[in-house]
Amino acid sequence: MRKYSDVSETLLILPCNDGVVYGDYYKGGRGSNNWTSARKNAPTKQDVYLAAVDCGPALIPTLKDDPEKGIKKGCLVFEDEMHRVLTNWDLGPPTYAVTTHEKLILLMKAIEIGLKRATDPNEYGFTRLVAVLPVFWYRVAFIRAVHNLQLWNITTVFDVCLCGYGRMLASHADILPRFPMGLIRGTFTRLPEQATKYRKNGAVKKEIIHPKDEAMSHLHKWYKRLPPSFQYVSFAPIPDYPKELHDLVVNDWRGRRTNWHSFFSDDVEEDSLVG
Repeated sequence: MRKYSDVSETLLILPCNDGVVYGDYYKGGRGSNNWTSARKNAPTKQDVYLAAVDCGPALIPTLKDDPEKGIKKGCLVFEDEMHRVLTNWDLGPPTYAVTTHEKLILLMKAIEIGLKRATDPNEYGFTRLVAVLPVFWYRVAFIRAVHNLQLWNITTVFDVCLCGYGRMLASHADILPRFPMGLIRGTFTRLPEQATKYRKNGAVKKEIIHPKDEAMSHLHKWYKRLPPSFQYVSFAPIPDYPKELHDLVVNDWRGRRTNWHSFFSDDVEEDSLVG
């Protein structure tokens, strides 16, 4: 029997945030984050249930060896157990903690533990998994874990490379399960056009900078340095999906003032990843 028979069978998986200092992801970012955006759109646990990929249970010394909080429970933290990751500090952008091949494998295996708990009919028993993970290392480890456990028949992962797009997708939590299973690629896989103002001969000029190919997730320098077993575009199923679904998510987001911040620019140098 499922742990909670009265909640949705769809699990939406998002990145963790600085709410770990409260033991509550909803309080991260002063209450403005992907979790709160998703919950505004899908207001009850009967709509979707939430979980976070969080490297803390595998990497934070005060957590990892605790049998009730640490790596034995995995690095998928469900919303009824956020107290597991309560700490006195936040690691900051979580990608700082996952920079070597060894740690990437550790994170992958810890996510596998969480996925087994998520799909166990005698525990959470979710039959549909949807992941929006703009944090590069989380996305890489999660996709490999899904592949290892052969869960593509119930899993949709959005190949989203910017936090602004992650917020956009989370804000449409009710629509995301309608996308087909597999790796979903689209507008949110690359940088948006950016307008840049500059002065020339005393006049203000405006230039539109178009995205470069290098901005696409699978062409980023980190991705190209990953071991082949983690280069997910080569093995994940990439389905076609109706343009109408894409437009439902993207069109009403156009023109908003959005922080397109990417963990790409905040993370460690590429040489710290040992392939």
